[in-house]
Amino acid sequence: MKRCFPFLIVSGYFWAGAIFQGYFYGISYLTANIILIIGFIITGLLTNEIKVHRFHLILFLFAAIYWISLLYAADFEQALLEASKVSILVYLSLFIMMLDRKGMESVYKHFIWIGSFLTVLGILFDMFRNNRLESTMQYANSLAIFLLVCLSLSMLFYLSTKKKIYLLFLSINCLGVLLTFSRSVWILWLLVLIVLVCIYPQIRKRAQLTYIAVAHITGVVLAFVIRKDQFAFWNRVKSIQPQTSELQYRFLNWHDSLNMLRDYWLTGSGGGGWSLLMHLYRSQDYYVKYVHNHLLQLLLDVGIIGLFLFGCLIAMFYYQSATSKYVAEQDALWNSGGMVITALLILHAGFDFDFSFPFIFGTFICIMTSAFRNDNAENVGYRIKIRSQWGYVAFGVSCTLIILFIWLCVGYYNKERGMQLIEGKEWALAQKHFTQAESIIPWANTVYYESAKGYVILGNETQKIDMYKAAEEQLQSALKFVPENDLYRELLNDVEKTLHNK
Repeated sequence: MKRCFPFLIVSGYFWAGAIFQGYFYGISYLTANIILIIGFIITGLLTNEIKVHRFHLILFLFAAIYWISLLYAADFEQALLEASKVSILVYLSLFIMMLDRKGMESVYKHFIWIGSFLTVLGILFDMFRNNRLESTMQYANSLAIFLLVCLSLSMLFYLSTKKKIYLLFLSINCLGVLLTFSRSVWILWLLVLIVLVCIYPQIRKRAQLTYIAVAHITGVVLAFVIRKDQFAFWNRVKSIQPQTSELQYRFLNWHDSLNMLRDYWLTGSGGGGWSLLMHLYRSQDYYVKYVHNHLLQLLLDVGIIGLFLFGCLIAMFYYQSATSKYVAEQDALWNSGGMVITALLILHAGFDFDFSFPFIFGTFICIMTSAFRNDNAENVGYRIKIRSQWGYVAFGVSCTLIILFIWLCVGYYNKERGMQLIEGKEWALAQKHFTQAESIIPWANTVYYESAKGYVILGNETQKIDMYKAAEEQLQSALKFVPENDLYRELLNDVEKTLHNK
């Protein structure tokens, strides 16, 4: 039980994340946090120790920077939610340290199954948007990068076991990557193939190369059959150029974010600061919640200190991977593969907001942490006894976080329930839930905003002036927390104009 429990927690985390939109939304990742931390406490009590590495110290400091940013964040609510997202990585990484090599390989096998599941499910239930496969992730590019990880792992498993089943998984994940129509991932796909062929002599053997090529071709043929458009893929490939509108749009975001960095380069503006303050720095009229570059996003959120800690995590991983001694060829194969997969995740994060999905960021941390597990050669780890000073600290922090996340879950459940009831035109019950949310999480400006929207909708239907007055009060309450929010201010101006005309 002691050995199975960490594996069940880790695999369950990724399966649930695949189903619940990659933990992108509040209640899903808050619930995942609660389950992981409770699992961590149970495991600690069963094993009477916590296995850690210096890597975890850096990861803990990285998460702590997000919590410290609450003291000065431009948007306290969003900063708190971002800190909650990052915290999940610490506990996930601690669980990875509890796995042996077979357990870690089993997690990787589950990645492959999850990628195939997302592909097949998305196709069967027509989970496309703008003709791009999104499946349950609801964002094609993030789905694509995860499928590319699964595709790479399928190749590594085939090389290490020679089992043909992994060629089937390779074809399915290849199919999924193609149907996402993610051009940046297609480019990384080509780079990964070139790198793997260069570093693994096994691939260059005629039999293995033939099988892998056939698996890729099978995926391509299936994509053509499903898409039923022979030129769609070619037209997408031809559009890969610097003048592409999406890339130009990203250049614009990056340029404007640099203007903001002049004011916030040291400590950042707290999680979510960019989405709140961007109208003060943008050169054109547009809105994006994320800047589509994780390194820039880190700088905007937690400044140069946060970026430095993130860089330390990556440097420690590559140093550990490059300097470890191996006892078997199979260990070297997985170690090199981990370095390649980590590199492709970092590269893609430089062009998108994948790491805003705890599911994707968790995949990244999972692969890096595997280099520090206790069965690796030259691993320098520590064992913290539960009945020790640091053990009590770890359990005290964990219990505090459980209480906080349950509190947040209840508050945001009431908010989301209120939004659902507004759509169902159950106005009185909706406002009751908003009121409960306000009492539980009184700093949450989005609760006041959603409540105000409900009053505006009801006012438009009933033409009662009291509804607009209630909306005005709610918007003024929201702006007390985020006075720079131009969206709230625009709605408040519209409400005030309506009241003036009446």
